Amino acid sequence: MQSTFAQFVLIVFKIQSLVVILMAIPSYSSEDYQALMRQGVNLLSESEYESALNVFEKVTTQDPSNAQAYFFYGVTLNRLGRSVEALEKIDKSLFLITTLNLKPHPDIAFERGLALLRLNQFELAKNSFITYENSNPGRGQTSEFLGRAYIGLGEYD
Repeated sequence: MQSTFAQFVLIVFKIQSLVVILMAIPSYSSEDYQALMRQGVNLLSESEYESALNVFEKVTTQDPSNAQAYFFYGVTLNRLGRSVEALEKIDKSLFLITTLNLKPHPDIAFERGLALLRLNQFELAKNSFITYENSNPGRGQTSEFLGRAYIGLGEYD
């Protein structure tokens, strides 16, 4: 039988552990967090890529399990022509989406294809653009990039 003091110490330890765990869980509903994500998306849409990059870096540092933030981080890197880093962030987003059983952003296959195309990984780019085209038919830019992937593969017909 444990002493009362030992039981007290064990309870305090459990409470402290729980507090540490709860502090590590991001508050997706917090207004500050949501405002930061909106700020990043707005900066991205206004072509303020370096500023958006800083915001998404901050969000992913604060919340390394945020698939949406990693996706937009990857998009921002894509716009800056930093394809290797873009692909890493987009793939991290896909990993989190799969792991956490989340719904992917509709443009994730397109952005992944764009990064792969720029890295001359034509077969993977082609597959990404086909995936995107199947769910978003008739988008001219997708057809253009898909054509570039086919040309890169030497498939001209």
